[in-house]
Amino acid sequence: MKNILFLLPAMAILFSSCGTDKGKSGSYTVIAEMDGISGSDVVMMIEDPTNPQGFRIDSLKASSDKIEFKGNIDTVRVAMLAVDDPRFVRGTKEEPVPAMPVQFFIEPGETIHLQGDVRKMHLSRLSGSTMNDQMDLLVQHVKDQQVLVDSLVDLMRNAQSAGLDTPELRERIREEYLRLVEIYADFVKKNNDLDISPFIIKMYIAQFYEMKDLKALYDVLSERVKATAFGKLVADDFYESPELIGGTMAPDFTLTDKDNKSIKLADYKGNYLVISFWGSWCKPCRISHPKFVETVNKYKSKGLQVLGIAADRDMQEWLNAISEDKLSWQHVNAFSEQPLDILALYTIKAFPTKVIIDPEGKYLGQFVGDDPEFYAFLEKLYK
Repeated sequence: MKNILFLLPAMAILFSSCGTDKGKSGSYTVIAEMDGISGSDVVMMIEDPTNPQGFRIDSLKASSDKIEFKGNIDTVRVAMLAVDDPRFVRGTKEEPVPAMPVQFFIEPGETIHLQGDVRKMHLSRLSGSTMNDQMDLLVQHVKDQQVLVDSLVDLMRNAQSAGLDTPELRERIREEYLRLVEIYADFVKKNNDLDISPFIIKMYIAQFYEMKDLKALYDVLSERVKATAFGKLVADDFYESPELIGGTMAPDFTLTDKDNKSIKLADYKGNYLVISFWGSWCKPCRISHPKFVETVNKYKSKGLQVLGIAADRDMQEWLNAISEDKLSWQHVNAFSEQPLDILALYTIKAFPTKVIIDPEGKYLGQFVGDDPEFYAFLEKLYK
């Protein structure tokens, strides 16, 4: 089970309390027909803001390739279906990687159908409600590029298992993943009146776009879609508190790091500070780390300091990721017992996000995703 839990926090963090049809409630049925799933432990994760983890889990043992979940739901909720089965876990040099789950929506009063193959569940066909019909259109739109990315990732894992370093392959994966993001954006532009379009912006695009580009994509949406719950959720990303205006003092904080030491923003005065907001579960974060580590090493002798702030519910996965990605700076977990909500204080809406603070403690700006402008900004600072 622990090998699939890293898939969950993104859903919980980004979409807690985001149901699209408040006030409607009722029973639901999820019917999944997955070739090869018989004999597997099947886990269904459903967004649940009343749960401390942000989601609840239902599970069953598949006795055939057709399984069924039933329950009650208070509104439209994001859900994922995954398998906890060693037959479908791919080994790597670091940690085992489970098969990717299928993401869908559970809606009150609806019977949801999922059809696919257990080895590529994320490419399953979906039907049974408006949101799932639209999600199916999306999956078909990005399928070819997703398959290409999957094949490259498999090549990298095989190489790593053989003890080989793969910098060129990592860069190719990064490039193809960014092309995948652009295909998601293309879908939004062509389908600006679909209810799912703001969900796509939030879930698949936001962490890769600069704020101005994200706002431009949001502006493509129809007024009807902007008024939906998902549309309003995306609109919240464009709110900037007075404390986060460039050139003003950055919001102060006192936090406890992974070694149980108290740290303050003032501890970093006298040098430029990058606060890196990330998570062990966040694929774009992990993919971007090699370049980020290389950049930090480049400017470390000139005084650059880094503070990592993670949004991790699994403490061990967080610590493992710090070690695996060679993140040799101070680390805080926003989801451990902290005296304040640091994510809200810095209006963090997506991961990764990097905030730059100057030697006097002034907020200079933030960069969402693996933004080339972040690296260009650092280069200007240290010229």
